[in-house]
Amino acid sequence: MDKNASGIGQKKKIIMAVDDSTETLLLISIILRDDFDVRLCNGSNVAFSMLERYKPDLILLDVEMPEMNGFEFMEKFKKKYPYSDVPVIFVTSHRTEDAVTLAARAGAKGYVGKPFTSDILRSKVFEALKD
Repeated sequence: MDKNASGIGQKKKIIMAVDDSTETLLLISIILRDDFDVRLCNGSNVAFSMLERYKPDLILLDVEMPEMNGFEFMEKFKKKYPYSDVPVIFVTSHRTEDAVTLAARAGAKGYVGKPFTSDILRSKVFEALKD
């Protein structure tokens, strides 16, 4: 058993990071891997296939991706898993007020603009998981 953010002697919480940028995925993994079980998905199709195998405790989601954007992903996710209470944080370069509003309306628990610092990402993740 791991000692981590979820408590001493408990399994690490699973964070699913969905982004088409390998660089962003690796950075997220490096920042969070000591405290969480980080699963990397290089697009929404990979993410949906991973969701068939396990339930993450949190999803970090990019807005701009080739198969479908993050808002489309959220809509499909909520329809496919309407019972799901998995929080989602958008991690994106879209920093406009409209994008933040759309994320909130989609049901996101948070919003992290790229580029981000490790402190900002970690604080948003911990905040979303404590609810």
